[in-house]
Amino acid sequence: MFQTVIWFIAAGHTFFIGIALLIISIIFSMISKKVCHKLIIYFFSIISLVLIFMAVILLPRFYYFAWAILITGWLLFFASKNKVQNRYFNFLSIAVLCSTLFIFASAIPLVLKPDMPKERFDKLFIIGDSVSAGIGGKAEKTWPKIFINKYGANVIDLSVSGSTVTTAIRQARQITEPNQLVLLEIGGNDFLFSTPYPQFENSFKQILELVKKQNSTIVMMEIPMLPKHFRYGEIQRRLAKEYDTLIVPKRFFASVQRTKGAGRDFIHLSEKGHQLMAEKLWYILRPCLEN
Repeated sequence: MFQTVIWFIAAGHTFFIGIALLIISIIFSMISKKVCHKLIIYFFSIISLVLIFMAVILLPRFYYFAWAILITGWLLFFASKNKVQNRYFNFLSIAVLCSTLFIFASAIPLVLKPDMPKERFDKLFIIGDSVSAGIGGKAEKTWPKIFINKYGANVIDLSVSGSTVTTAIRQARQITEPNQLVLLEIGGNDFLFSTPYPQFENSFKQILELVKKQNSTIVMMEIPMLPKHFRYGEIQRRLAKEYDTLIVPKRFFASVQRTKGAGRDFIHLSEKGHQLMAEKLWYILRPCLEN
């Protein structure tokens, strides 16, 4: 149960629950005049903000800063409003409601599957860690092997258990064929072992530059994370934009981990987990790999 909750949060799902609660609180605040209702509105507003914060949906910081100022003003005004102030409070509530809807609309593209190019690729190269390489030895049915056996994809699995973005540079150097599809499933070990942010960014840049030299199309799996580790996600998103890289939103991997029986432990995938991982990624990558 605990693992399911953590992965639900890491997937970013609490963001949309929080947005819904906040919208309800805003609308209710313009209608209700009872003191007891004020307490309920405050409670749900605070809970909604906590849920939004926990989701780590990486919109520009300016968006959140401006939004936070509006919400703070709205809550303070709500605490002190009287009959004379009601009209102004309603204007402020509408402003907060509109800004909340804007934040919601801005977050939607960050959770949708990437729009894959129509181009067909001969091979899929995988740069990854134990999520792709597995921890059960050569006999383990990892999702890259399932891609080969079930879907007939031509997969070159370069992943190595325990890899970080720094050690994965060696994997990137092995890709010498131009115009291929490259999946980056890397970075989880970095936030688990607290790789310094400058080192994380520099190593990720090296990987992207090595692959881009081959004129390959890169698909990057977003790291599911809790608020403490949001900087890793910011670096990922910024570099993806800089190097024209597609991103698989974190909810895809988190949805696998939340499935009962899909994990050997909190991180590594079981046989069922690899099956689910293969299905999720084939759903995304299929347009580029299916013959």
